[in-house]
Amino acid sequence: MRIPRLPRPRFPRPEPIPRAAGVSRRAVALGLGGRFTDELLSGLPEVLMPTLQRTLGLRYSQIGVLALVLDYVGAVVEPANGLLIDLWQRRWLMAWGAALLGLSVIVIGAATSFFMLVL
Repeated sequence: MRIPRLPRPRFPRPEPIPRAAGVSRRAVALGLGGRFTDELLSGLPEVLMPTLQRTLGLRYSQIGVLALVLDYVGAVVEPANGLLIDLWQRRWLMAWGAALLGLSVIVIGAATSFFMLVL
């Protein structure tokens, strides 16, 4: 016995998301990709804390200090980034930001002590 096919529902086509004049799809994709990467990596330290604790033999108080330092550095860096975005070309800021992010990941991976992580 053959099962009859139901007709596909017709949904109205969504309107495109409005963009400012002169903003290309590539710029929007790069911006969204950067934002996605930022959000993805912002939770990385919390995920790595148990691994760092086991690998380096850290105490819970030291893990707490690492989290505190991370939050305080973020509180200082975010306003500075806002100021630099207004003053410098964004292309250079994106390049330096990517380079510093890569360097920080390398430093975390090469850390052999608590003090290397804090610095």
